[in-house]
Amino acid sequence: MIKFYRKIRQRLLTENKFSKYLIYAFGEILLVIIGILIALQINNWNENRKNKSIWHNFTTSLIKDLKQDITTLNYVTKYIKNDDVLLERITKRLSSQTATIDTLKKIARFELETGIKTYRPPNNKTFLAMQANGTIEFFDEETYSLLLDLQSNQGITETIVNTNNLNYFSQVSNFASKYSINKFNISKGPLLEQAWQNINSDDLFRTVEGVLATKKLMNAYNGKSYNELLNLTEKTLDKLIKIQESKIE
Repeated sequence: MIKFYRKIRQRLLTENKFSKYLIYAFGEILLVIIGILIALQINNWNENRKNKSIWHNFTTSLIKDLKQDITTLNYVTKYIKNDDVLLERITKRLSSQTATIDTLKKIARFELETGIKTYRPPNNKTFLAMQANGTIEFFDEETYSLLLDLQSNQGITETIVNTNNLNYFSQVSNFASKYSINKFNISKGPLLEQAWQNINSDDLFRTVEGVLATKKLMNAYNGKSYNELLNLTEKTLDKLIKIQESKIE
């Protein structure tokens, strides 16, 4: 093909047809430009297809992460609700007109549930990777803003929960250090029973009240934070699924 064009140029020059040569030269340049533009277009098309494939894979991974977060959040919020029911039962028993010091001792030693369920930090590796490689920009502004809100809410929730948990652990540590409650008993036998016979009833009551009150507040604030995060995670997941489905179509 190149030899063919070269022969045409040479013939036009030898025949002294300069005007025709200029027209031909212009046409040849135009063809080269068109060829370059087509090559660039094909390259851009391939690049976009590659980026969309990467975006699709990352979005699939992001959807998987959010589904796992939702499962965990549902589990934790359900645990908090059940724990609140147990706390309410204990509170009613201690508030009963028939409650005695023996009631308090029994609850403190054998029935008070001091454990908690914590929410593992959300897996944000996919989101951070999308920010790093720029594929996050494939999302529309509304979706991107929603993802940023979710990331911010995850951090706020983690801070609130950690603070509340530390306050509660402090109360439980104080409780366990002063009283040999069943879950933390090391020694058993007559000495343990004697120790419980000689305890300060007023201090035991205040200590148990401190544990119950702190846990109730912790459940209230943590539960509220978890529910807000759960709603935002579900909203984000629903948005991503719809976007991915529309891209496939």
